[in-house]
Amino acid sequence: MVGNRLRAPSHISRHPGPASRRVFPTDVPAYDGAMAQSFSQLFRDLVPRYFDEPWSREDGWSREELDVALTEAGLDTVPEALAELYLTVGAVEDLMEAYYFVWDPDELEVQDGFLLFMEDEDETYTWGLPADALDVPDPLVHRRDARGNWMSTEATLSEYLLDYYAWVFEEIAPAVESAQEEDDEGRG
Repeated sequence: MVGNRLRAPSHISRHPGPASRRVFPTDVPAYDGAMAQSFSQLFRDLVPRYFDEPWSREDGWSREELDVALTEAGLDTVPEALAELYLTVGAVEDLMEAYYFVWDPDELEVQDGFLLFMEDEDETYTWGLPADALDVPDPLVHRRDARGNWMSTEATLSEYLLDYYAWVFEEIAPAVESAQEEDDEGRG
């Protein structure tokens, strides 16, 4: 760890995100009035899963803070799943800057027909949601490569984020810790 950011040693493969495995629960109800609560619970569960402490209200932005930030970004709406991410864990820096950067809501912007919400530390890859699907509760995530080409990840936002956090905390973090231990042993 460097600060709150994980940095992979050069011998650890850096690829643009999690593999296409799915850690998304299969028992999530269809989109209805309970969907926001479902997103909220999925994101709340990240705190005890990866940090061994209970979720607290302070882990997220307040609705008022989120509304002000979205207004500053010039946005009227964002998908329900993205709003719930900010409302439940948006203040958890260790999640929002775990390996890549999930943008704060006031930094969100629309480019190339996509609402940009995350980028890698080298600003080579950017993740976005189709701007014409911002009213969809959980739209598909797309990734822009260094050449500016957009490609679907074939995962909804909630699926992608859950896969991303599993990749970071279950694959990247242990590899980084192992490499650091090897470096420490080599120096000792």
